[in-house]
Amino acid sequence: LVAARAGFHSLAVVDSDRQSCETLRSNKRSSVAHVRDWDILETDVRSLDFSNYAGIDLLSGGPPCQPFSQGGKRDGRSDTRDMLPHFIRAVRECQPRTFLIENVKGLLHRTFIDYFNYVIFQLRFPQVSRNKGEKWTEHRARLERLYTSGKFTGLKYNVIWQVLNSANFGVAQRRQRVFVVGVRADLG
Repeated sequence: LVAARAGFHSLAVVDSDRQSCETLRSNKRSSVAHVRDWDILETDVRSLDFSNYAGIDLLSGGPPCQPFSQGGKRDGRSDTRDMLPHFIRAVRECQPRTFLIENVKGLLHRTFIDYFNYVIFQLRFPQVSRNKGEKWTEHRARLERLYTSGKFTGLKYNVIWQVLNSANFGVAQRRQRVFVVGVRADLG
């Protein structure tokens, strides 16, 4: 919704939850501004081919927060609901000009900070995939070396992140969220 209000035209809105999609469809039928033109895909992102959206301006998503939320089991990357790897795959496949991720502040908890940093490095170099048999910590170390060398010539993104409180932006509740923004490095 925020992207639509910023002037972006959505090519697709993806969610696997039937009730959420039905709510969106209901809003679409009611001609709710910004929603009426959405292509709502009720599917699992794990099976979606993002190369169909190659070259888009913005890839925006809020991968499920439950793996990192204080209110959950906090299983992090071992939780089957962790869709951050699929967001990274989406970046790799569609190579957007920019991307935006929103998630819970719990992602920055000391239990998950190494994984969060790994996600950031993967987003910086989305085409540098993990090798067969390579542990995620080894892959992270390889990505860190690419970053510090400054010599990588393939697809890369300038990535920043920040914690923002929704109450500071006109929302009637205090909700701290992590926002990760990436801009393709070749765009200057």
